[in-house]
Order: sequence, then structure tokens, then C-alpha cells
Amino acid sequence: MSGSSTDLMQGFGLFSNQNIIDNEIEILQSFTLTKKVVDNLNLKTSYFSYHKNALSEFLFKTPLVRKTELYTDSPIKVMLDPSVPQPLYMVFSVTILNENEFQIEARGSNVSLYNYIDDQVVSVIENIFFKKSTIRFDDEIKTQYFNFRIQKSDNFNKNFTADKNLFFYFNNSNITVLKCLRNIKVDQSTPQPPC
Repeated sequence: MSGSSTDLMQGFGLFSNQNIIDNEIEILQSFTLTKKVVDNLNLKTSYFSYHKNALSEFLFKTPLVRKTELYTDSPIKVMLDPSVPQPLYMVFSVTILNENEFQIEARGSNVSLYNYIDDQVVSVIENIFFKKSTIRFDDEIKTQYFNFRIQKSDNFNKNFTADKNLFFYFNNSNITVLKCLRNIKVDQSTPQPPC
């Protein structure tokens, strides 16, 4: 392009560095890109533990019990079936019995069932209660309200629940994306002078 054509294009803002930077910032803060990251990091499930004692059992739903998010340190990994709506934020308590088996219990009121394929809540269930005394790792855990498998993770330790309680719950992917976006702060490395 000739000099005057380039000047004209820059006058319209088509080649300015500021526009390129602004476009890159928009990409970094895009919902779609963040959604892909959330899906790739498997943030549909959150894992937690807390120390086992009578008081912590009683005060579990209060902020007085310190719950530690495990993320990659969890001894288990939940593989949910996305074709079946799953209960959001309903606590599934897991007790590891031995190298091959565990117990699981879940209880919830006014539980939203979330369709991970369409990314939306499809219904709300007044009460859900589930308790299974012995399940083998990798076996399907299926009811009318959920369907998943629990596998041993790379951090598996059969004694993990000897002194800690272990639990997980399913997250609303869209809310997780919005939380991530709120935490993304993009600053330009060199401030641009005002126009």
C-alpha cells in the first residue's frame, strides 16, 4: 500500500496497535474461550475434604468448618455422563473402604438438575436422598437424577478418608465461566496516551 492509503486506513483505525491490543483483550475476556478452558480443565466437578470429628459433622454447612478444595489433589475422579442431567451443588460424601470399594451418600433439597449438553437447568427436585453401602470403583452410579462413575485418581490413597471427610459436587458450567471471567484482569503493559 502507498503511504497515503496506509495513513487513510490507520485513520479509520484498521491497523492501529491499540485496536489489535483491544481485540486481544476482548478475546481473552470472551465467554466462549473461557468456557472451553473450563471444559478442558474439567471444572464441572469440585472436590473437597475436611477433618473428621463429631463437631465438624454437626457444623458442616457452616463457615466454621474449614473445607479444603482438592482440585488436582483429590484421591478420586468423577466421570459424569453429560447426556443425563446432574444435580447441581448437591454434596456427595464418599468414604473409601479399601483399594477397590467405597461408600457414597447424598442428600439435597430443591436441587437443580443441569443438562451439560445444553448448559441449562432442566428441572428442580424437591428432595433427593441416595445411599449406597458398597460400590466398586469404575462402576456406574445411576438413578433418575444422576449418572456417573467414580475412578481412582493418580493421588489415590485408600486411607484418605480415615481422618478426613471427602465430598464432591457438580457445578453449573456457566456460573463457573462467569466466576473465571470476573477474575480475569488484563492490563496493557505500556499505557497508551489518550487520543
